[in-house]
Amino acid sequence: MFSSKNKFRDNLLFSYSAIFLVVALIILTYLYQREKDYRSATLDDELLNITKIVDNYININSIHISGEYKKIDSLHYILPHPNLRVTVIDTSGKVLYDSFVHNYDTLENHKHRPEIMGSLRNGTGTAIRKSGTTGQDYYYYAKIYDDLVIRTALVYDINVDYFLKANLKFLIIILCCFAFISLRIDAF
Repeated sequence: MFSSKNKFRDNLLFSYSAIFLVVALIILTYLYQREKDYRSATLDDELLNITKIVDNYININSIHISGEYKKIDSLHYILPHPNLRVTVIDTSGKVLYDSFVHNYDTLENHKHRPEIMGSLRNGTGTAIRKSGTTGQDYYYYAKIYDDLVIRTALVYDINVDYFLKANLKFLIIILCCFAFISLRIDAF
């Protein structure tokens, strides 16, 4: 009789521990995804602000009327990232300006680039991909303003990759706490 009580208690504790572990893993997965989404949204907000600055500069200086998009080079010096690429594209896909390419008037049509299609369809578009123009990997953010799409891109290097990754230290600490609590419950 005594051993059947211990077996029942052990099975009950094992079941509670398993349920506790499953719930802990669900919570950790949710927190990890939220952290990644937050970091991505933060980067998108920063790039959105830069597209707004470029759009305001174009409008204040009547660049869309004069067609002197090369003037945006002067704005590029005050923008916060040294690896920031700014591209101005009309809604037909013609590149009007690119801060990383000097002969941008000879570039192919950009209308079918994923971030441009997203901005034409939804107002904004993002993509992580290799540039067909420079051959580098970029994190792209594009936003449509009237008849122009302003695209900003950061070189997708170790800094951007690190920024977009969720903070695993926090999740490991939580997992250790769950494991400690689970072991303490099993000890009773």
